[in-house]
Formats: sequence, C-alpha cells, structure tokens
Amino acid sequence: MIRLYQGSGSTEIQLLTKASDEDWLKLKNLTIRLLRARNLSEEAELLRKYPFHLCDGTNWFGDEFSLLFFEADVNLYVEMAELEDNPIERRKFTNIAKTITEIGPFIRFIAVGLKAGEESILPQPDLKVTDETIEEAVRDAEALIGIRGPVSAVDRMHTGLHGYLKRLCQESGIEMEDSWPVTRVFKELRANHPAFSEDDDVQKRICNSLAAIVDAVNFVRNRQTQSHPNRELIDEPGAILVINSVRTIIHYLNDKL
Repeated sequence: MIRLYQGSGSTEIQLLTKASDEDWLKLKNLTIRLLRARNLSEEAELLRKYPFHLCDGTNWFGDEFSLLFFEADVNLYVEMAELEDNPIERRKFTNIAKTITEIGPFIRFIAVGLKAGEESILPQPDLKVTDETIEEAVRDAEALIGIRGPVSAVDRMHTGLHGYLKRLCQESGIEMEDSWPVTRVFKELRANHPAFSEDDDVQKRICNSLAAIVDAVNFVRNRQTQSHPNRELIDEPGAILVINSVRTIIHYLNDKL
C-alpha cells in the first residue's frame, strides 16, 4: 500500500467503512475551495484529480482514525508510487491532510491500494482436490486483498496452503497427524506420494527450494502478520511475493498430482 501522507504512530492500516458519497463530496468541495483560497492550487488539483474517498480505519492496537483512500489499477498505482517518492509532492498531500483535519475529521493517512485481480497477483487455480475449509480460506484471502491489501491476506493464504496439503495427503492415503505444521505436511507429501519418485535431479532441486519457500511462508505468517500480536508486519511487496509463491506451489501440485 502506498502512503502519500501519514501521521504519527503505527503505520498499519485496516480499512473499515467509507463515508457516504454525499458527505465526502461536501467535505471534498469545501476543502478544494479552502486550498484555492490559500493559494494552494496544486493541492486542490490533486484532491480534485484523484478518486480519493473518506474512510474510517483502525489497526492492531485498536486505534480509530480517518483516511483518504482509493484502489488503483497497475498503471495508476505506479503513478502514485512516483508521487510517494517525491518529497515535494508528499508535502502537498500533507497540506491536504491538515486542511481536511482543520474543517473535518482527523486525517491520519492518505493512501492508495492496488486493485484485487491486477497482474501483480497470480490467479488462483481451479483446484481438483479441495474442501470447504480450503475454499473458505481462499475466498477470505481474495476479499482481504481487495479490502485491506495483500498483507492482511497472508495468514489466510497460509491456511489455504496448509489445508490443501493435508487434503492431498488424505486423498493419497498418506498418514499424518492433524497437529503437524505446514512444513511437515509438505515434507511427508513429497516423501510418500509416488508422483515425486519419478522426478529428475533438476525437479528435485526445485522442490527442495519450494520446501524452503513453505518454511519461509510459515515464518512470515507467524512472525510478520496479524495472526499473532506482531509489531513489525511484512511490507506490501513482500506480502505479494508470499501470496504469489503460495499460488505457484498450489498451481504446481494441482497439475502434478
């Protein structure tokens, strides 16, 4: 998620609700008029040009705040990232936030998310082996990517992968214990499923790397997401990497087994 402006405190954003279109339009128009009256015409144009909306937000600490937010396609997301990297442009968004805070709610962030389904997120495969637990985890992850961003979806992607590996073991008659972590389940699947016995050295090396990825995904889920009370969360590019890695593994196993 791009943060064009952020106040003090935690940088985490969990979106809650949007203000009504009518209320936001009134506040937006009043803010633009005030910015122009103060000779801040470039700030007024930024607020007019981009489709920000007033939202309520929170974080793991339970803070409540307001923010300006919208979801962008890939091209617009890149454009907004360039503004984020420009100190002059960031000062303009600071002026916008302070002006809205002066006449309306306290603005803690001005942020932009990436639309769900954009090219940076690999599509979910049509699973040949599945169950309700897996499907629910996948649906939750899809929703979280769109509403709160990729970081919030990592935990559910981990759950989906864990459930999928367990289901593959059950379908193949591989004995396991329900308490086994995802790393152990993947290890047993590779060791006991006959489809892996025919792999050449190159495929074995790749699968060893996949095992390391599963271990890393497990670490991120436990130490860098909200599944536990962690203060430091993985950043958005890292979360997208985790999601795409999980989906790559699922794509591979779905075709192979």
